[in-house]
Amino acid sequence: MTVKTGIDAYRENKQAQWPSVVATITRLTVQKIPAGSHGEWYIEFVVRYSVDGEELTSSTRSHGGAFWEELSMRRWASRHPPGTPLPIRYDPQNHSKVVLEAADMPESCPQAQDDLEAILFFSALAVILVILGRLLQRRQLETP
Repeated sequence: MTVKTGIDAYRENKQAQWPSVVATITRLTVQKIPAGSHGEWYIEFVVRYSVDGEELTSSTRSHGGAFWEELSMRRWASRHPPGTPLPIRYDPQNHSKVVLEAADMPESCPQAQDDLEAILFFSALAVILVILGRLLQRRQLETP
């Protein structure tokens, strides 16, 4: 998880420096892919935008969300029909690679912060369990 956090932070920092442009949504769907017992939901969209006078089209999707995210994803999709402007960032080395600039789409926020919070939570949990284990071990040694 620590390695994943570092990779996510590096990638997100690099993408935050990409040029920004306002794209137009041309197609948007909420999809379910089989994963686990309930599947995983995501928003897939195609956008059209212009870079240096060149018209480009790109498709991308949100991160996968659990079954309880379906409703918020469908709500977001209904508020962003085709023709809606959407701020994106594009890779200056590969103009067809895009990321969402707006973080209001469900499951589109940066992942590094969530990864770090999970690491801190599980680290604190591990420390608590070690302390409890030592306390229980002392208690057993003290009782005859």
